[in-house]
Amino acid sequence: LRRRKVGDAIGIVEGLVREHGDTLSPDMLRLLERLRDRSEMLKAPLKQLSSVAGRQAAELRAAYERSLRPSRLPQDLRRPDGEPWWPDPVPAPALPPRPRPVQ
Repeated sequence: LRRRKVGDAIGIVEGLVREHGDTLSPDMLRLLERLRDRSEMLKAPLKQLSSVAGRQAAELRAAYERSLRPSRLPQDLRRPDGEPWWPDPVPAPALPPRPRPVQ
């Protein structure tokens, strides 16, 4: 299915009425008129929805691009090959040496 703009749909309906209006039944003309009116009513909300979706798509692309950048993880959180340790289990923390009892 191809996405069409609401304005295209309104133009199609008006073209049908203009070309075939004299051959269409009154019920069909009423149906086309309702379709045109409903399309006009939905034009503004759909335009707003489209702009929000466009902003969200841009944000997702930006987040994806940021995810590809080298991270700034401390070396303690990296494996010897430089990759982060997750999703592997968390490495044990490095503990200071145990104190020896004085003799």
